[in-house]
Amino acid sequence: MVVVVRKVTGFEFGMVFPSDDLVSEWMVTLAVISNDLALVHAQAEEDYDTPHKFFYWVWIGTAHYNEAGKYLDDASDVEEGKDFIATLPDEAQERYAECLSVYREHSATLEQLRSVTAFHYGSLKAGREKRPVRTTLDSLAGEIGRVDMGTTGKIKDSRLLFADDVMARMFVGSSGGEKTPPGSPPQSARTTCAGR
Repeated sequence: MVVVVRKVTGFEFGMVFPSDDLVSEWMVTLAVISNDLALVHAQAEEDYDTPHKFFYWVWIGTAHYNEAGKYLDDASDVEEGKDFIATLPDEAQERYAECLSVYREHSATLEQLRSVTAFHYGSLKAGREKRPVRTTLDSLAGEIGRVDMGTTGKIKDSRLLFADDVMARMFVGSSGGEKTPPGSPPQSARTTCAGR
């Protein structure tokens, strides 16, 4: 029999993170970001073989990554933060610089992914030129949409797979990938995101 012992330690907030200290605010926000990204990563791994769940975690992870990068970028010119980073070991400073660099290089794509597929639903204003769902429906026009009724026929056990196909296609298109690769079969959340 294996016994797992979890150790939890505590501290007084004001002693560790004084509220009048910008570095404290920064560190606590980084801790929240770490929790969010770790949870999404764990869920994506756990749900890897369930395409619609895996794809959902990829969307949420991308959105969190974008928000984290935006936060780091916005905070990068705060003097107190710069001073603190200068006290860190070289490897930590290099990793911090790499995080900023990767975010800055891909920020437009990340924002597009966040805005189009993760935290927003496409607008239905008929006069709008850019309507991602309409564009995606155009690209899927000749393909087959599917509904999985599950074993009970109840909503909680069913899946509107065609909606997953729409979101997968929007995600790929927003990331700069091809919306409709020539001669390709219909893309589902499994083939698009899970790489299968």
